[in-house]
Amino acid sequence: MADLETQEALETLTQVVGILSELIDRSSRWGGALELTESLFTSGVAHMDGRIEITRAVWRQPQYRWRTVIHEALHLYSPPYTSHEYAAAHGWEEGVVEQMQRLLRQDVLREIGVTMAEDAFAERDAAHEYNHYIRALESLRQPLKMSSLDFFGRLLATPLPNRLITVRDAGDLLPEQEERAAFRRLLLLARGKLGRPN
Repeated sequence: MADLETQEALETLTQVVGILSELIDRSSRWGGALELTESLFTSGVAHMDGRIEITRAVWRQPQYRWRTVIHEALHLYSPPYTSHEYAAAHGWEEGVVEQMQRLLRQDVLREIGVTMAEDAFAERDAAHEYNHYIRALESLRQPLKMSSLDFFGRLLATPLPNRLITVRDAGDLLPEQEERAAFRRLLLLARGKLGRPN
């Protein structure tokens, strides 16, 4: 039987998944299982079989709890992928999920009834290990003139091996030849940053 802290975490994750499903209009692959762990090496993990793990130390600190729960939950809105596909396109998954977490967290917190200013997240956001992925993705989003939610939401819904192709195809639709050529150069630079783990 789960301890009280794990039961609370499970109820919270259930709420978060329900809210995210409404916000992004898609079903989650979360299987309903959550484990609080004592890991020293990770804040949380979304397993490919639909389980989620959150570190107890992270769960006990609200400014880390919410960002981690939302981040790990968002992984399970990506179409299923293999460990090989994840390793080959690490930044295309982690950068997309981390930016979506930042874009959606205030909406999620509002729906749950939690008030936490963005300042509470600022220090962790500024030093986050996936910021270079987000910068690479933003370098592609901006020339496409897509809103952040549209761009990152579209990528989250796209199978991981197809995300680069999806962005390339969007760049090919830019109206001017010079824009298309410049976008291809940006994509080449971003591809090197997004295709390998940090």
